[in-house]
Amino acid sequence: MMTFLLSLHFVITIALVAIILLQKSEGGAWGMGGGAGGVLTPRGQANLFTRITAILAGLFIINCLIMASYIHHHAGEKKSLIDEAAQSVVQQAQYPTEAQRAVNAKAPSRQASVPVGSSLKDGQTK
Repeated sequence: MMTFLLSLHFVITIALVAIILLQKSEGGAWGMGGGAGGVLTPRGQANLFTRITAILAGLFIINCLIMASYIHHHAGEKKSLIDEAAQSVVQQAQYPTEAQRAVNAKAPSRQASVPVGSSLKDGQTK
């Protein structure tokens, strides 16, 4: 389902960018101007592109909302890669592998060179 939604999103996005780039810039006229026109006149073509842009923008927003809702409802099924990596690190720390046990067994134990509970006071030497 998500693959279909992402593919649809990609197609809508490409179509939206293409239709926006096809529109003729009117230099801030904002649709002002007169004259009756049909679909094939430059003004009618601009109206057609404006309608298509509005439809594609609406489909884009609706598709975004559907994808967000789908992800929200199916969030418990899959974890992110970061969550999976963190869980893997925790499991490795709890249950070391044979190789890790061998390395830990060969590693020399580190002991403090000075005893922790030394009876020497400040300034005294042996």
